[in-house]
Amino acid sequence: MVIKKNTKAKPNVKEECKWWGIGLIIAGIIPFIFPEILDVATGVIVLILGIITLIFRQRWNLALIGVLIILIGVVNIIGTLIVQEQYEFLFLGIIQLLIGIDALNKYHKLEKKGIIKG
Repeated sequence: MVIKKNTKAKPNVKEECKWWGIGLIIAGIIPFIFPEILDVATGVIVLILGIITLIFRQRWNLALIGVLIILIGVVNIIGTLIVQEQYEFLFLGIIQLLIGIDALNKYHKLEKKGIIKG
């Protein structure tokens, strides 16, 4: 009988925040490339959050990221339903909701395991 070890690495807050920060900075630059389609003000907010996440790298960043992305997703969904145009933003909003929920799940997983406080 062979017993397998759980080889899954423990989540690391610093590493998670690094990748979320880089992703947010990239996502924040995209509205500057396509200002006629995307809102530049949202890009600025996302860019600032990405920089904050890279600088501080604390667990609370994941909660802030999750809430912000969920709010942006809700705005995209509501805006699409009101205007009834550009349905690609409806799908984008749904994807943003899922990404925001993923960030909040990571926040809660790190809290439950007591890996790092912050």
